[in-house]
Amino acid sequence: MTLKELYSQVRGKKGKGQVGKYQLLLRHERQLAKYVTTMGEGTIKVMIRVFESGYVLYEEDEKFSVFHLDDICGKDKEYDAVDRIFTSRNERMIPSEVYMSADWTLRIILEGNERIMHNREKVENDHVEFSYSGISEDMFQLGFTPNFFRKIEEEINKQKMIEVFKAVENAMKPVQWNVYIMIERDGKRQKDIADMLGKSQQAVSKDYKIAKETIDSLLDKLKKMFYED
Repeated sequence: MTLKELYSQVRGKKGKGQVGKYQLLLRHERQLAKYVTTMGEGTIKVMIRVFESGYVLYEEDEKFSVFHLDDICGKDKEYDAVDRIFTSRNERMIPSEVYMSADWTLRIILEGNERIMHNREKVENDHVEFSYSGISEDMFQLGFTPNFFRKIEEEINKQKMIEVFKAVENAMKPVQWNVYIMIERDGKRQKDIADMLGKSQQAVSKDYKIAKETIDSLLDKLKKMFYED
């Protein structure tokens, strides 16, 4: 199947704001395509899932990126040539038609790997500027409302931010992060969330309570772990 044929099956469009991995999976959308392979002489497992809304979940082992087909379809792509000093940008530019008529996995693998590598380089080389993409794009799913993020940022330096994310990630279930975000960030009502997730309002209330208590308790713990010697 070509990328053009895959794109023709999309029944949605890119929404406003960032969509994270767990938020995407909780929608229980129909998958249009799935692909699993390995890279790096078989040392890295790659899995691609494309959903009916057009969103793509690209995973390399524990790293992942979420993007929409609208981000890549119908757009030219610059080939990142090693000898770019000898070639002009026009010569490195590959027309979108080439990718649209090629196997659907080709352009998605290039995009997903590029996003993950870009963010990895940012984390390693630039600790001052932090990006939500790649490392992962759904870090806001971990309970990072603006107020919470500011409190954390006041207590720890940005060089240790990834360690903080891991601590938060291991402290809660994905559904609890998702409920907390929908209530705190999106202002959704518990009843509406319950209908969306197919759960009772009491269950949603419990998820929110656990997430909030976990985040509040982590504020002090993270300060001691990463700030105080």
